[in-house]
Amino acid sequence: MSAPPKDEPHSGGSHTPDWRTHRPTPVLPPPEPRAPPVDDWSWRAPRVDFEPAPPGAAPDAVAALRARWLALNREGDGVFWSLDSWEEILRRAGALAILERETVRRELVALFAARLPPLAESKGHPRPEILAVLGRLEEEFDLTRPPAGSKRPSPNLSGLADWLNAVATTREVSRRRALGSAAYRSESGIPLIPQEDRAVVLGTRELIEDYDYLWRHRRRRWRPIGRIAWRATIVPSVVSANLDAPRLAGLVLALDFATLVLAGVVLRALDLDRPFWDHPWRHGAEAALPVAVFLAARLTAIFLWPRFAIQSAVRRVRRADLAGLALPAARKAVLSRRFGDRWWVRPLVISGGLMDLMALGAALGVFGAMMGPPK
Repeated sequence: MSAPPKDEPHSGGSHTPDWRTHRPTPVLPPPEPRAPPVDDWSWRAPRVDFEPAPPGAAPDAVAALRARWLALNREGDGVFWSLDSWEEILRRAGALAILERETVRRELVALFAARLPPLAESKGHPRPEILAVLGRLEEEFDLTRPPAGSKRPSPNLSGLADWLNAVATTREVSRRRALGSAAYRSESGIPLIPQEDRAVVLGTRELIEDYDYLWRHRRRRWRPIGRIAWRATIVPSVVSANLDAPRLAGLVLALDFATLVLAGVVLRALDLDRPFWDHPWRHGAEAALPVAVFLAARLTAIFLWPRFAIQSAVRRVRRADLAGLALPAARKAVLSRRFGDRWWVRPLVISGGLMDLMALGAALGVFGAMMGPPK
C-alpha cells in the first residue's frame, strides 16, 4: 500500500474541513462606566436632636433635689434636723428610678455622715429630732447596705452606723413600752430579757448560765445551787441580797423572825408544867414548827434565788424602757444598779445577818431542848 498524503488529517482519515478552525471570534462591547456606590442608610430611624433647655427651665429631678438639700445644709441645726424639712425631699427621692435613687442615696449618706455629731457626745441621750430624721431616711433608703460594688461599708461611715443602731434600739424600746408586760415574757412563760442587756443586768456568771440553761431546757439548772448552799444555810438573807434578790431577802427575814417567835414560844412552853404537855409526843410537836420555818427559810434561799434574781433583772429592764433609755451608756446606770449597791442595803444586810444568826441559835436551842431528857 502506498503512504497516505501529507495533508490528510489524522482524525480518522476524512477530508472534511475542521469546524474549530473556522469559528468566529466573539467581540465584547466595551464596559459602560458605573457610578460609585452610595452609602444608603435610609432604613435606619432618623436621629432625634434634643433641643437645648431654655434658660428659665427647671433642671432634672436629681439636680433639683441636690440643690434643695445643699441649701438645707447651709441652715442651722434647728432647720436641718427638722423632719418637716426633709419629708418633701425624701418623698420626691422615693419616686425616682433605681439608678437615680442609688445616686441620691450615696450623696445623702455622705452628707449625713459629715453633718452628724459624734454619738458619744450625747452621753446616752441622743437628740430625738436627729433620730426622727435618720429613721425616716432609713425607711426610704437601706442605709445599712454597703455601696454598690462593695461588700463592706466605708470606714468613714462608722459614725452614721452608730446613729442608725441608736435608731433601731430606740424603736425597739418604744415597741416594748407599747406592748407592756407581754414584751418581757416569752410564749412559754420564760422571763424575757433583751440579748444586749443580759450581761449587764444579770451580772453574775452563775445567773447568766442559769438563764441560758433555762432558755435551752425550760427548767431550772441545779449546778450553781451547790455553790451557795453552805452560805445560805448560815446567813440566807445576806446571800439573797448579794445575789440581787431583794424580795427573796425580805421573805427570808420574815421567816427568820417567825422562827425566833415560834422558838421563844416553844422554849417557854417546855418550861411549864401542864397536863397537856405531859404527852409523849410533846417534844416533837413543840419543836416541829420552828424547825420547819427555819428550814423553809434556808431552802427558799438555796433553791429560789435564780427565779427571784431574774425577776428583779426583768424589772430593771422595764424601768429603763419606761424611762426611754435606749443606748447602753444611759441604760447601764439602771440595769447594773445591783441590790447591794443601794445606800440602805448595807444596814439591811448587817441586821439581816444578825437575824439569821439569831434564828440559827434559836433553832439549835429548840433542837437541844427537844433532844434533852424530859422533865
